[in-house]
Amino acid sequence: MRKWLSLLKTLNIAPGVLALVYLVAMFVPAHAAQSPLVSAVPDVRLLFEVSNAASTADPEQVRGEAASLLVKLLPDDGRGGVWVYGDHVSRLVDHGRTDIFWKRLAIVHTRSLESQGDTVDLGAALAAAAWDADEDTRLQRHIIVVGSGRFSSGDTAADVSRRDQLLNTTASQFAAAGIHVHAVVLPGASDSGVLRPLAERTGGLYLKVRSITDLHKAFENLLNRTAAPPLLRVREGAFMVEPGLGEMTLWRSGDEPDLELIDPSGILHTRTLPGANVHWHDARGYDVVTIVEPEAGRWQFKGESSARVYAFGELALRVAEVPATLFPGYFNQVDFMLFAGAEAITDESFLGMTRADARLVGEAGSLPLFVERLPAGIFRIRLTDAISGGNWTLEVGLDGPTFSREVSIPFVLANPVEVSVLQDGKDLVAFAKFANASVDPRSLQATVQVRVDSGARQSFPGTPFPGGLWQIVVPDTVLQDSGSDVEIAFSFFGRYQNQSPFELHTEALKVVAPLAAEQTFRFDAKGRALEIKAATPGGVDPRASVPSSSVSGAESGAADAHNTPANELAVARSADVPQESELPIWFVAAASVLNLLVAVGLGWFLSRPRIPLELQAWIDENTPQPA
Repeated sequence: MRKWLSLLKTLNIAPGVLALVYLVAMFVPAHAAQSPLVSAVPDVRLLFEVSNAASTADPEQVRGEAASLLVKLLPDDGRGGVWVYGDHVSRLVDHGRTDIFWKRLAIVHTRSLESQGDTVDLGAALAAAAWDADEDTRLQRHIIVVGSGRFSSGDTAADVSRRDQLLNTTASQFAAAGIHVHAVVLPGASDSGVLRPLAERTGGLYLKVRSITDLHKAFENLLNRTAAPPLLRVREGAFMVEPGLGEMTLWRSGDEPDLELIDPSGILHTRTLPGANVHWHDARGYDVVTIVEPEAGRWQFKGESSARVYAFGELALRVAEVPATLFPGYFNQVDFMLFAGAEAITDESFLGMTRADARLVGEAGSLPLFVERLPAGIFRIRLTDAISGGNWTLEVGLDGPTFSREVSIPFVLANPVEVSVLQDGKDLVAFAKFANASVDPRSLQATVQVRVDSGARQSFPGTPFPGGLWQIVVPDTVLQDSGSDVEIAFSFFGRYQNQSPFELHTEALKVVAPLAAEQTFRFDAKGRALEIKAATPGGVDPRASVPSSSVSGAESGAADAHNTPANELAVARSADVPQESELPIWFVAAASVLNLLVAVGLGWFLSRPRIPLELQAWIDENTPQPA
């Protein structure tokens, strides 16, 4: 098909006729092909720390209640299990299918978590929850650790050995098996430097909540990363429910006005008068409302109340896997498709009545993205590097005549290499933090190249510390007189998790020795310097978190996450797009004749805007105007 279309373009045939030819070609039988986007069934395993430290951080037992949101919205054909750990590991709910009976059992057993003492055996808990790490499975396995972040058995020497085992051996095994470890650190707790690098190296989310009320939002993010249920789009306080929708669940958190909902028949549903087939779960800090077989039509919220509406039915919007952490320089593209049950919808006549859109939402606002339509029902988003680091959400939506679907995917835009340079007496010391879950940390080596005052380059090996931190010391014998211009470049060598070679070389950063204050440099995934920031006097010395007798993770404090064992978005390759059957030569000749007849009539078609109005408006607002 593409060969004939290329021939028509070469003959200078109008695009309008190309579209006509393509529509006619739809009636030519073509071989069915499997969709490139087949979602894996989620397998979510919850680990709750029940030490005295966790009980102190969460005295009102909110963590189990907040997790009930995720439990309620897991798919019925998924898998799950619940464990608690302190000085020993106990299984609260057996691992099994997450049907309605499993969900009820999990919600009951997590309401009250009894304390087990002061010691924490995280390694044993992970081993219990990942007993099948060496087995092949079609399930997408996730382990969610909820606790204080402590790692203590009472034996300091044993703790160091166990940390090394977790961060090097266990993390690499999990990454190779596709097991993502997510961490939720309770408010007021101090992470021991294990959970963050463990999440980074296995492609999980690291979430350190500031208050108990933030636990609900943390579990909503985890829900979108693990199960990714589709949303009904709420616009101006209203949303559409298509005929045949099996169930919808409304969720809202915070101290917003009481939730009041009006169905298409005009009936008001409230907490005190929920109505038929409406199940209202009112908990501390959030509401969950489940409506079975909702009436088709326009639903609306009364007054200022609002909620997120999750849909459970035949129609589902599936998005290719987006890593939990993206790196500048590796932004590429992401595909999504509409499914009816297990089958992808590829009918172009139906999809032609839909409108697709996407945007990136961050703390400073939102950025619309261009969506390209491809054959076989594939929609492709072209991502952009023109955003700053931090927490972002990719929102993808598809609207039809009687339905709407949206998927919200949180991720972190981070820098894989961050370097802090400071003066230590007469020596110059650099601490380089490397974070990329697709690279096997056991294979990694780091070196630094130093040149003083345009002299010869000298190479020094880096000293590794757990958690992906490297220390490089430039001795005073290399540095010359005060005021020396020093260029420092870093090189990292190793293997990806699939054992292919990996290397990264940074641009040379420049400092003047001796340093008056610590300086921080950040590089993207291609080694390009992104920003230079001088630390304020009295800033934290990186050496303070790297004691010689223990292990550190070089924590940075903000909620973070790192990518799955692939540092680029999963995309549908052009080879995955099914090829259509070729057209006979008589059809091509007929199309050439049609071109002469309809070229004028299709002129309006060619003059239509090619990009969404929202994107054009954003471009106009952000285009610099001439002075």
